[in-house]
Amino acid sequence: MEKNTMFDNKLLLFGNPIALAAIAAVCYVSATFAMKTFSLNASIATAVMIFMLMAAGISVEIIAMGREQLGVLYVLILGLEVSLVVTVSVLLLGESYSAKEILGIMLIIAGIAALIDRS
Repeated sequence: MEKNTMFDNKLLLFGNPIALAAIAAVCYVSATFAMKTFSLNASIATAVMIFMLMAAGISVEIIAMGREQLGVLYVLILGLEVSLVVTVSVLLLGESYSAKEILGIMLIIAGIAALIDRS
């Protein structure tokens, strides 16, 4: 008998481990930037936001773990986080990176592409 739940039917996105990894990474990166904000100006609202973003990321990652190999999923999420943090830190915080750091980031992105390409 096929397992068919309302949850699976309405949220087809949750069947795609790459999409789940991206959602988890966005949650974790958002929490990271909220932590940066908290370190500069601590507030209860920011602390609650950090908690909620981390809880959301963890929840999505748990769902993804049931649909992908642990090693692949973990590396994918971390790689996406690195790419997003670097992009946002350059665009929003005006940070810059050396040629060596950029090369390392490019290698991470190439690794993500290799994990995503299942052909």
